[in-house]
Amino acid sequence: MFPDEVRNAMRLGTSSKWAADLTADDVQAVLWMVGEFGRRASNVLAALEQHWSEFPPQDEVASARAKLALEGLFRMVCGERPSVDEFIGRWHSISERVWAGAQSRLPELAAEEMGDKWPVAWEGRLVGWLKDPRHRLFGCTGLWVPSASPGSEQFAVALSQATQTPLVVSIGGVQSLVKQLPSQAGEVSVFWLGPNAEPAAAADRGRS
Repeated sequence: MFPDEVRNAMRLGTSSKWAADLTADDVQAVLWMVGEFGRRASNVLAALEQHWSEFPPQDEVASARAKLALEGLFRMVCGERPSVDEFIGRWHSISERVWAGAQSRLPELAAEEMGDKWPVAWEGRLVGWLKDPRHRLFGCTGLWVPSASPGSEQFAVALSQATQTPLVVSIGGVQSLVKQLPSQAGEVSVFWLGPNAEPAAAADRGRS
């Protein structure tokens, strides 16, 4: 299934060595499992969000890494295609806050430098980020961080009219609907459309 040099590289990674000896049939089974999760991930992620808010995990670092991986599977199934280095790089923006919490110390970085930022694309352009999304069933809520671009300004104008015409956007590679302006706290709530959603049908669904 994999060239020898790829298998050898996989054996060197703590999170990839388990897969170095997979056969073509094994990979097909793994991809099926990933697809089964990815298509229904909002159920699991929302349940984790609620459970951990009531019962914080004992190992905050392990839990944060597991959540990042689950979110990555969700985003991959929905169409995102990050490289290994890009995906691993996401941990660096989260790690300081998580390590600080696990070690009961203050973070060494400012709040705006920490956390998970999901890119928001509208009409093919990056218009901002949704920071630290909190999962709920069929959607999420996060802090809106606009980008410094003309597209972001145009998006803000369109967003002011979103109650009449919901906007179809891509958030972290996941097709989604936005129906309202940020709250007074600067947060935006979105509705997941997920993979294989048709934009026209999505907008109609948001208006219903």
